[in-house]
Amino acid sequence: MLKFFIPAMALIAHTGPHGCGGHDHDEPDEATEEVEVIQEMGPNGGLLFSSVEPAIEFLLRDDKTFQVIAVDSDGQPLPIGDLEVKLLGGDRAEPTEIEFRKEGERLVSNGSLPPGDAVPVVLQIIPVPGGNQKIERFDLDIPE
Repeated sequence: MLKFFIPAMALIAHTGPHGCGGHDHDEPDEATEEVEVIQEMGPNGGLLFSSVEPAIEFLLRDDKTFQVIAVDSDGQPLPIGDLEVKLLGGDRAEPTEIEFRKEGERLVSNGSLPPGDAVPVVLQIIPVPGGNQKIERFDLDIPE
């Protein structure tokens, strides 16, 4: 039985002008607003990403490896098919690249990331070989 450690996460996104525009960085910019985005949770307590069809659930396993399963709109598992996933995470100066292998109807990572709070993660999702990739960025709490 898998035990999941991924808590509900709040991701912070900044909206507003991307250039400096001559304003003072010490003064708050009225056009910049912090928006809290709540990540939807999957049926097994993992993170649910519906940017691809079918949706996928991303889970942190007991052994600190990651698992990806395909789910339908009711949260029921689906065949993983030809889905490909790669993960880039950890220290932004020297990120760790993790690949996934197929195990039955799930993808399981070939490695893990070091423990830490709010570890930056970039998940590259390729629904079908040669298809357009989807990129998901989020922070992940990884216990020791």
